[in-house]
Amino acid sequence: MQRLSRGWLVIIVLLLMGVVMPYPTSAQDDPSPVITPSNAAQLQLLERLGRGALTGPIIPGATPNTVIVPTTLGFYVWDYTQTDVEPRLIPTSEPMYGALPSPDGQFMAARAYNGEVSVWDMTTGAITFTRGLPPPQAIGSGGMAWSANSQALAVGTWDDTVSVFDPRTGDTFAFFASGITIEVNGYVDPASLTSLSPDGTRLVWGSFGARIELRSVGGDDEVDVTITRRDDQIHLMGLDWSDDSRYLAVSMSDSRVRVYDAISGEIIKVLDGTSGTPLGAMWQPGTSTLLYSTGVHWWRWDAESDEFVGRIPAPQGSYRWSPDGTHIAVAGAEGVRILDMTTGETVRELSQEAVVQPTLDWSPNGKYLLLQTENQAMHWNIETGELVGSTVLNRSIWLEGGDRLAFYTPDSRTVWVVEAADGSPVATLRDFSEPADRLFWGADGLQYAVSSFYGAMTTITNAEGKVIHRMSRPDEITDYGFMETFNVAWSADGTRFATISPNGYVKIWTLDKEWPAAPDVLDAPDPNNLVFSPDDRLIITTGWDNEARVYDGTTYQLITTLTGFDEPTNAAAFSPDGQLVAVGSYDMTVQVFDTTTWERIASLPNYNYTYAKPNIAFSPDGTTLAFPNRASGITLWNVAAQSTVETTTDLFGGGESLAWSPDSQLIAVGMYSGEIVVWGADSAQSLITLNAASDFRDFSRPINTLLFSPDGTQLVIGGEDSTIQIWGIGE
Repeated sequence: MQRLSRGWLVIIVLLLMGVVMPYPTSAQDDPSPVITPSNAAQLQLLERLGRGALTGPIIPGATPNTVIVPTTLGFYVWDYTQTDVEPRLIPTSEPMYGALPSPDGQFMAARAYNGEVSVWDMTTGAITFTRGLPPPQAIGSGGMAWSANSQALAVGTWDDTVSVFDPRTGDTFAFFASGITIEVNGYVDPASLTSLSPDGTRLVWGSFGARIELRSVGGDDEVDVTITRRDDQIHLMGLDWSDDSRYLAVSMSDSRVRVYDAISGEIIKVLDGTSGTPLGAMWQPGTSTLLYSTGVHWWRWDAESDEFVGRIPAPQGSYRWSPDGTHIAVAGAEGVRILDMTTGETVRELSQEAVVQPTLDWSPNGKYLLLQTENQAMHWNIETGELVGSTVLNRSIWLEGGDRLAFYTPDSRTVWVVEAADGSPVATLRDFSEPADRLFWGADGLQYAVSSFYGAMTTITNAEGKVIHRMSRPDEITDYGFMETFNVAWSADGTRFATISPNGYVKIWTLDKEWPAAPDVLDAPDPNNLVFSPDDRLIITTGWDNEARVYDGTTYQLITTLTGFDEPTNAAAFSPDGQLVAVGSYDMTVQVFDTTTWERIASLPNYNYTYAKPNIAFSPDGTTLAFPNRASGITLWNVAAQSTVETTTDLFGGGESLAWSPDSQLIAVGMYSGEIVVWGADSAQSLITLNAASDFRDFSRPINTLLFSPDGTQLVIGGEDSTIQIWGIGE
């Protein structure tokens, strides 16, 4: 088996991006050095494979026919009309969350969890500036706001400051700090809502504890108006500017809407609702009329004349003005309806089904209505009332003024563009990864299996440039009786893999069968993991019933049951010759059995188990068994002497996965924290700690699976950051 060279890496990258390439025939790069205890400290990341995972809603691009797709690797700029052109990747140093496009589409602002804010010019892909700031007050785009003319970006942070930047240069227009540290129920109460007026001249931010600050935005940093309210019992619910930036409506939990003059900062009106009913308020597009709900009625109040200009019964639920301000869409317990805001009459009943936590979005041209919930998205033709399209678990946006929709579905890891008129597909962008659960080095190169909560799974090989097996449609998976894939396991020869789901299904899939050929079923109660013997003659499952079961690898019939565990078993490993099998348990023991007699020959204590992850392994030469121990180190068990050596070097975060180098000189341990510790087996000392989590430390990225290449030149890592990483000795 030859090493995975740089040339191979290019092929795999293209494969994971959906590009099919012929088998390479040209001379390959010089081989990388074998990783040894003497050079392991020089390990570095050589390649990161795959498109990464989607990290947020897709966003309209700056140019026609383009969308922006945020991932763990950066932003893909995708022209969906050029199906044969790979999307352009704008890489980021770490996963970015809270991407927010400027209204004119020219800029993209994004922030990381550590507070770093970056802005990109979406035409050129160049970064215009990056600023290190205190962490944001919320994951997502909360705390960032663009002015309507795209000339200013406001960013709020946990330290209760707001900065306003020029997106072209990064110059600070204004910096605001209240100088007040406020606590609500013992917690610091930072600005939770930040908003720039449509004309970009006023900035407002408010806290959950009902504090509001309204400031002017100018080059001299002078503050014209400061409004401060404070009440532990009243909470800020929402902010909405009138189109002309003259008025600001503030909704609070005391059943009142306060309307401010945005120039003077004075309260010009307090609108009361039914006691105990939090109010929502929205300015009618293009007018000075405010619509607000009392819980019983919708009232329309005109700020210029200070008169009430209408009242209609208020259906319960979320509501949204049409772009022309003549109708309003409502979604809630009574279904989805369109109301004429002059008469209050229902002009179109789109659905009678109750909707929970809906988000409504009219198409810019007013022809369609998009409704999104936690579980599904659907859109209707307003003129006909026809339900045009409905999908599960997606996040959608309007394109081209409302003539097309773009959305992604986590279950299929695909971004779609469809015609709004009939839902017909225009283009798809596939293969955004789920966390990699298992790696395998087959006869034709690196393969890996992906499992996810939705049952989506893909197996990829790099030899022929194609996906061997894909299961990604929920209807296909439901047909086979499971809704989620809990674990994946490879056969030793790479011709089969098993899927284990928590509802009791173990299915063995043969890769040479044409999908959707039915899999073989292995009857294992309460399974959580599975392992094939080196010759594929045996299969062992571990499970929640405190036992491990041994099956015939061909007939899948039960051979024997391994008992004596006080807690569920969760991991197993065969010795290279297949004569021994080690089984780990939540009772913190690893028990070793003879596979001829099935007698227990050793019970090793202090096992640091993980949640059904394979973190037990025999060395390739068969002399040593390794597993993480409870003393934050690893245990090495000498097979011949049946004695143990416990190392105590820190393994902060536990050992999620474990792999030996082919020459049995190195042990790599992947941890929950996203780090990998590489050990020298003879010295039982750590040689280097690798950070494979993209510095995204606050949300840990466990290392699910890792292995050395057969020639020992690469360490391959798969984890929750949804990429495959190749580490080796660099030049």
